[in-house]
Amino acid sequence: MAVPPPVVELDVSAHQTNVRLFSCPIWDVGLGEASLANVDEVRTFVVDKRRREHLSGRWLLEQVLREFMRVVASLVMVIRDEHRAPSLTYINGVWVRTPLPITSIAHSQGRAFVAVGPADRGIGVDAE
Repeated sequence: MAVPPPVVELDVSAHQTNVRLFSCPIWDVGLGEASLANVDEVRTFVVDKRRREHLSGRWLLEQVLREFMRVVASLVMVIRDEHRAPSLTYINGVWVRTPLPITSIAHSQGRAFVAVGPADRGIGVDAE
């Protein structure tokens, strides 16, 4: 198991928004270390770079939820809409009513990025 990288919160306060943006380096995350990753989806990745980017983004999302948003990651899962944009939902059988944050996951130039914000907002990160 590789040593996890530090999670950094980037300053977006100049934009006067309730959205928070976090980043970490892309790293060699094991599938067991990224509980928000879909195993079946990860198995379809042919290129190792894509697997590492995806797993790093999901790992970062889990860290942000736990450390900064006080969301228990084991109670949620990532789903995708018709445009493949990820969002959070509670897993079946969980009867928690607390709204989940809106999320966006991206990666660029060796870094993963996660934006989180209030459930009533729409956000998207394009780190290219």
